[in-house]
This record gives sequence, structure tokens and C-alpha cells, in this order.
Amino acid sequence: QVFLRTLFLLLQSLLGGLSFLSFFLNQRRRMIHDQISETMVVGQSENESFPHWIEKRLAHLVLGFLSVILLSVFFSQMFFLYQGMQGKGAYVDYFENKGLICSEVTDAQRELEAESLEHERLEVALALFGSQTIDEKCLKKEVDHYFRYETIGSMGYLAKSFVFSESAAQSDAYLAQTCKVNRNSDSCRLSRIVELWGQEKWGLVKKEFMRPWKEGSLYAHILAVRHFLNREDFKNAQMFLSKVPQGTMFSHFHAIHKAKVQWGLGQHQQARAIASVFASQFDDEQNLSLSQWLCERETNFQCQNFTTESCNVFKKVAFENPVSFKSEKVSRLLIREQVCHSSKGALAKFQESNRTFPQAAQEYLSSMVMFKVGHHKAAKNKLMEIAILGKSKVFRQEAFLQLLQASHTQKELNDLVLLWNKEEDDQIKRKWGRELILTFFKHQKMKWVAKIGEELAKAQPLEYDDMRRVIVARYVLGQKKKVKELYDQFFRESKKVEVRFPASLDLDKSFKQLQYEFGDL
Repeated sequence: QVFLRTLFLLLQSLLGGLSFLSFFLNQRRRMIHDQISETMVVGQSENESFPHWIEKRLAHLVLGFLSVILLSVFFSQMFFLYQGMQGKGAYVDYFENKGLICSEVTDAQRELEAESLEHERLEVALALFGSQTIDEKCLKKEVDHYFRYETIGSMGYLAKSFVFSESAAQSDAYLAQTCKVNRNSDSCRLSRIVELWGQEKWGLVKKEFMRPWKEGSLYAHILAVRHFLNREDFKNAQMFLSKVPQGTMFSHFHAIHKAKVQWGLGQHQQARAIASVFASQFDDEQNLSLSQWLCERETNFQCQNFTTESCNVFKKVAFENPVSFKSEKVSRLLIREQVCHSSKGALAKFQESNRTFPQAAQEYLSSMVMFKVGHHKAAKNKLMEIAILGKSKVFRQEAFLQLLQASHTQKELNDLVLLWNKEEDDQIKRKWGRELILTFFKHQKMKWVAKIGEELAKAQPLEYDDMRRVIVARYVLGQKKKVKELYDQFFRESKKVEVRFPASLDLDKSFKQLQYEFGDL
């Protein structure tokens, strides 16, 4: 009896002690282990303590409540088992019809499966979110579904950090949890990359992206494409883009980013062709994004280029969607065109009619109005203030470029070189450096072209046009050994990506001389 009583007492404890509720139901306060072992607890008091009717009623209510929960769990599991037996598609369709998951993710996953590419549903959702095919609301549905029905892994917490990106503390907490679940996962690596993004440690970000990823890290590849394009590292962007599937769900992502990569690698006509072919398939937001990017690079203060197809598409879509004026990049390009083509009166009127521009855009525009009406010194001082102290990276860069355009003396150019040397943001410094190379090349200041090019190359390989200018500059300076080294490297890299150089008469003439001397390697 003692053995049985002890054994069943332990078993009841393992069940969470639910069977102890019989204490409130049995007339003699005998619980299940007492009834099985035929024992009874005898109190020292002469008055027996029998259960009160209130105790019995409460115990019945608790048992009934627990029974309902257990039956609900049982039948829900049976339902999911049945759906699984009917096929994965029926299971997914059920949740999709209920609005609990997104059809775009389902379509993309089925498309990938048709190509024999297996990816978790949440990974596909993250990839679509990274490619801007689905929004945050859709990703939240997928994350909620994942946490409700799947085994929780590090990818779930990474996805949650993106969903709650507007709440820094909450997002950081989920990022930290990502590595606690699995420190060796790709999701943990991406969480470290996100942290490094926030710290602007671009060298470490590149190192993390360039380490081998596990096969099928779809969302990592998409984020890598966007990162390297933003850093204007077009070769690495091209490499990661080649790893992204080219199915229907990712076709627009491929087209937009391939056009940008082609432009960055010097294949300008191919970039324009891609933009033209896909223009009718893009929505307004996609058309605005790509046309703005291409138009910005086609113009670059060359006012005649505002008539290109990309610029025409940009202006049409922007004016059809005035809400886009709130974007700094959109407002910058609209202001740039007005500065090129408007009289001082028209520019002032343009300023008055576009109060929806961001604050940084309005400050820059006011300095350009001053410039147009002849207050050059005041305008330059204002532009210098924006370039040094401005909070907007977009308009700090624009102010610097405008100062370059307005600099006509060596002292003014030296001041801008000094400003470039002091710049701490390496992305802005790189963009300013590229413009300095172009400006000094035009002014035949080859020593500065070589010096700035050498400094930029320490952080990241030069763009192809910049490399050509640096090679020519070294050649003019008589640095034949360095020219040979850069020339060999330049042509090896050129052949690898099949670059077609944009027409530039002076540069091409110089290169013909180099090819004559060193041979077309």
C-alpha cells in the first residue's frame, strides 16, 4: 500500500497536480492515490472535515474549464493533421483565406519549389520584404503565423526585429534574442550586420557579407545586393544579384537592381534599355525609384541631360504623385533641374509653390535663389554651412557639388579639398572624392587626381571611370611603373564584367595612347 500510494503520488505530481482536485470532491477527502492504494488520511480532530458544496462547485468548474482547453487543443491538432494529410496546399489555403498569411509569400514559395529550391516560408517572406515586394503589415502576418504554429528559431526573432523597426528598444531586444537562440545561424549573422549598419562600420559589414553563407540564404543575398549598391560597390552587388532567383516574384527587384549595376559598371546603354523595357511593368513607386537614380547620374549638373528618357519618366511620375516631394532625393533632383533651367524669378516662384519639400531641401533651395539673384558670397557661405553642418546627407552632398561648380580659383578648390579631408562620414567622403577627381581632371590638375584616387582606393576599389582618370593622370605625371600596374588591374577587371566605356573623347584619346604603349591586355 505504501509503495502504490507513493508511486501514484509522484505520477500525479508529474501531471501538474491536477488530480489533487479530488480532495475537494471526495466525501472523505481521499485523493486518487489514496483510492488506488486503499488508504485514508485520518485527522487528529474528532470532527471530520467533509467538502463543502461551494468547494465541490469550484472544483467542478476548474475541471470543466481545463477539459475544454484540452479538447480544443486535441481537435485543433487533429484538424492540422487532417490538413497535412490532404496536402500542404490545403493547409496554406485555409490560412490565406482567413487573411492570416499573405498570398504573395505563397506564390513566391510555390514558384521556388517549382524550380526545386526549398526555402522556409518565413525566409521567403523576409526576402520579399527585403526586395520591397511586400510591406511591413504582410511581414507581421507571416511572423505571427510563424510564432503560433512553427518551432521558434533565430529567423523568427530577426523577422520580429524588422516588424518593430520603428521601436528601437523593442527591435534591439529581438536582435539580441536572435543570437541567443542559435549563434551559428545566418540570422544571427544578419543581426550583427544590422547592428554594424547602425554603427556605420562599413568595412566590418562588408567582411560579414563576404563570408560564405549557408546554401539558400535568400534574404541575406537580397540585403547584400541593396547594401553594396548603396555603397556603390557594383561588382559585389552584381555577384549577390546573380544568386537571387529570377522568378516572377523577384523579377522587378532583378530589373531595377540590374539596371543600377549595369550603369555602375559603365554599361549605360544596357541600363537605359532595361529601364525602358520594364517601365510599363513597374508601379509608380518603382518607376520613380529607378528613373530618379538614373536621371541623377545622367545629369550631375550637366543641364542638357535633363531631356533623357529617364529624366522625363522621373518628372512625369513625380508631378503625378506630389507626395513624393517629401523625399529628399526626389526634391533634390527637381531643384537641380530648376537651378539649371529657371530664371531667378521662376526659381523664386518655384520655391514659393513647393513648401512641401523637406526642411533640408528648402534651406538648400533658398541658397540657390540667393545665388541666382547675384548674392554669390552669401550663397556660398550658406552652401558651405550646409556642407559642413547639415543634417541631411543628400543635401550636404548637393551643397558640396554646387560649391565645386562655383569654384573658379585654386584657393576655392583647396578649401574644398581641405573640407573633403576632414569629412568623417566615409560614404559622403567617397562621393565628394569622386567629384573632386572629375573636377581636377577637367582642370588638368593631375597630381590631385592621382592623390585623391589613391586615397579613395584604400577603402574600396575605384569606379571604372575614376580608375581611367587616375591611370591617365599617373601617365601624364610620368609614373610609368604605377600606370602599368593599374592598367593591368584595370583591364583584368574590365574583361571580367565586359565593360563598355561611355564615350569621352579626351579620355578615349588618352587611352589609345596607353594601348599603343602597353598593348590592349
